[in-house]
Amino acid sequence: MLRPDGNSDLPVPYDHSEHKVRKTFRTAGLNQGWWNTELPMVLAVSGGSDSMAMLWMFCRLWRGNVVVAHLDHQLRGAEARDDARFVREMAEHFNVPVRIEALPVTSLLRKGESFEDGARRIRYDFLERVRASERGWGIAVAHTADDDAETFLLNLLRGSGPRGLAGIPECRGSIVRPLLGFSRAFLRETLEYHHISWREDRSNEDDTYLRNRVRNRLIPLLQREYNPRAREHILGATRHMKVIRDREERAWPLLVALARRRIPGTRYTAALSFLRDLDDETLATLLRGVGRDLGLSTLPRERITRLVALVRRSSGWCFQWQKEVSVFSASDLVSWADPAILDQADRSAVRIPLTGASGAARWQRWSFSWERVTEPDSYLGAMQAVLPTDGWFEIRPATEEDSGVVPPWGRSFFPTLLSGGLRWIPFWQSRTRPGLRSARCGAVRIRASCECDTGRHD
Repeated sequence: MLRPDGNSDLPVPYDHSEHKVRKTFRTAGLNQGWWNTELPMVLAVSGGSDSMAMLWMFCRLWRGNVVVAHLDHQLRGAEARDDARFVREMAEHFNVPVRIEALPVTSLLRKGESFEDGARRIRYDFLERVRASERGWGIAVAHTADDDAETFLLNLLRGSGPRGLAGIPECRGSIVRPLLGFSRAFLRETLEYHHISWREDRSNEDDTYLRNRVRNRLIPLLQREYNPRAREHILGATRHMKVIRDREERAWPLLVALARRRIPGTRYTAALSFLRDLDDETLATLLRGVGRDLGLSTLPRERITRLVALVRRSSGWCFQWQKEVSVFSASDLVSWADPAILDQADRSAVRIPLTGASGAARWQRWSFSWERVTEPDSYLGAMQAVLPTDGWFEIRPATEEDSGVVPPWGRSFFPTLLSGGLRWIPFWQSRTRPGLRSARCGAVRIRASCECDTGRHD
């Protein structure tokens, strides 16, 4: 094998040999779980040096089957079509199947979505469709150590916490990144030594995009003016932050499950007293975990710090997480909810006659069913009560009179049921403990459900 400079006297250096590269590649495959799979891997191949190095490694150094996937964003005209043609030719060279698709990315962006975020979403949607159709184990994308360092700096500038400063995760869902252990320069040298060509994407030089400015300006500045080993030290920091992130990954599902209280109409609720018993670091882990559990946008470190301070400071506040979700705190409850759900315009009361042995009724987003009983159940769920009755029950919005039970933000949402001189609010048993008393005129078991519920409450 010849050196890329054409000197026939020198062999390929050991570090760039198939044997040595395979060791690092195999370690990544074992750690990520795909090395021994018999299912195909979908490779996201753009035609650039990173993805071509990934294609070469999978085809030369791995025994499994691959499917090449390439998306033309329809932004660069003939150059993009040439990229697609090149990827098809290289897939044929390696004798592997290829799926190529062209989509008008700019016209598919969602309202308010940046081009970078939209292009990423559309690209991963395409890759996932290919994976599903091929019954693939996963999707391999060609992020390198350089991408990891760039991501650290980008997230540092954005005010990210440990999760963002840990850089790019090796695995996320069906996505794996087998090249994070290689630098971009090393991969290019390897391709040259093994006579594998690639295409240059001129958009990588466009400093309109923040990532390109970090890659083309900031990192070279740090290496030139401050420390030639700046990138290496950044990657060392990401490795330490990955340890913290991995610890948090294990902790947050347990914390979220432990703190969860099922309150109708809310996406998630925890007791304020429970949250205050946590130290600041654990509380921040829990808050970030709730966001992840609900699929919300990731808050920067400064906003998580502010939310931790609110939990510590008082019990009556509202914090907007994102447009459709706010965090409400009152009456020892901290709840994630859509303000629109809690803003009920209809505050009228309804009186329901109890005729026959059973019946049903609706009020706003709530449904109620009832049946006559002679003996109260020994156990009643949170959304059930047994009330004495005079032949009717009334449903009306909670009021200030119920403030000891219902937090202020829930008064227009939660119903109060009046029957036989007792008052019951679904989920909260009344002070007179419905279900443990009956009346001479009989009793009814009432069950409530809410169409906004995100889980069972009984």
